[in-house]
Amino acid sequence: MEHQSATVSRSLDRGSVLKSPLLRSAVLVAVIVLSLGRLATYHRYLEPPTTLRNDFTQDYISAKEWRAGGDPYGRMAPLYRKYLGDDRALSVYRDAEHRNPHPPAQIVATVPITLLGPATARTLWALLTIALMAWGVFFFSRRLGVDTLTAVALACAAVATPIAEDNMRWGQLDGLIMLGLVWAWCDLGRGREMRAGVVLGAITALKWFPWIMIIPLLRLRHWRAAGWMAGVASSLTAATAAAVGWHSTHEFLFDVAPRNYRLWSGRSFVSLVSAPIQWLAPQLERYPGSRLPLYVVGLSLLALVVCVVALSRTHAHSTRDLYWAAMPILVLASPLAWAHQLVLLIPFAILYWMRRASLPTVAQAVEDMALLLLILGLPLLEWVGTTFSIPIGRWIGLGALTVLVVVDFASRKGGDAALRGRSFSSAAVE
Repeated sequence: MEHQSATVSRSLDRGSVLKSPLLRSAVLVAVIVLSLGRLATYHRYLEPPTTLRNDFTQDYISAKEWRAGGDPYGRMAPLYRKYLGDDRALSVYRDAEHRNPHPPAQIVATVPITLLGPATARTLWALLTIALMAWGVFFFSRRLGVDTLTAVALACAAVATPIAEDNMRWGQLDGLIMLGLVWAWCDLGRGREMRAGVVLGAITALKWFPWIMIIPLLRLRHWRAAGWMAGVASSLTAATAAAVGWHSTHEFLFDVAPRNYRLWSGRSFVSLVSAPIQWLAPQLERYPGSRLPLYVVGLSLLALVVCVVALSRTHAHSTRDLYWAAMPILVLASPLAWAHQLVLLIPFAILYWMRRASLPTVAQAVEDMALLLLILGLPLLEWVGTTFSIPIGRWIGLGALTVLVVVDFASRKGGDAALRGRSFSSAAVE
């Protein structure tokens, strides 16, 4: 760990203009204060009507209905009226037949918080979202050997970014997913493969899209971690499916999830898998009950194969860590990927900034721009696209993520031999 700290310190010193410790501390404190000031503006998402216009609310209502012995995948409108008094908050989903599109594990995991009232539960979940995200960034930074004040500044700045704000607004689980990814990465570096696999399996059962993390585990020869991840994800998925009932699970798999995908894939912000639908079958957004053309299905599956092959062959030149090199591909491979999922890139960005000196200058400039657009600029581009009916943010976001993947293949400064050493996670890069 001391060697890691010294390496990081030298890296920061070479790239920093803040040579004075006092000036550096003053800047970090200013970052913390400004970030906290921005966090204070998030309270507007906890006030009506925004309080209930989010994805957390549908999990809350579905969990309450399951506790009451009902079908958690029934139509949401009657459930909103039953538990909230009206269904006006449903207007955000634009579908009269809307039902909860989340896996059984996510609904079951929400059950404890349904002991609270809807407004209190929403406020608590918003605070937890911010706390989990901040803790994940702090924990990650400290593992890299960053000093405490810098780690606190990074954590505060991370939760003040537009993508973190978007995540909290919609009541998402990505803060928990990011913390799980960081936790598993640290455990792998300490040789605790079983616990790493259990954590990765648990977050995969919750959201499914982290399944692709099994590829870097296999490439890094973490066989036990990969086995535990697959076993825990399968077991939790089966157990929670049994808990909500096989009828409800069948309904989710063969009716709710496909209909939700057809409705939203045309607007999925940064998914390569759904890009063919956006280009070739935009009518699904207006008519979610219509069938998807087979050639579009084939192109979407081809995009998924491309993502799998890319992760199986990437050289991880940007971060020199195969585990975190998976993040851009993980988002691209998700069938429905939104701006809030980009919070998963924050650890990738921190590690990249610490190791970017190994890349050619042009590659650094391109990747810097891509990360700035993704972490700071996409919500603005999304608003421009929505307001003026121009999908500019969608294409720029998709392009920026693709750039991150391409740079990992194309940049070879220092040669592959330099990349075969041990990373901060003590995981050898092939």
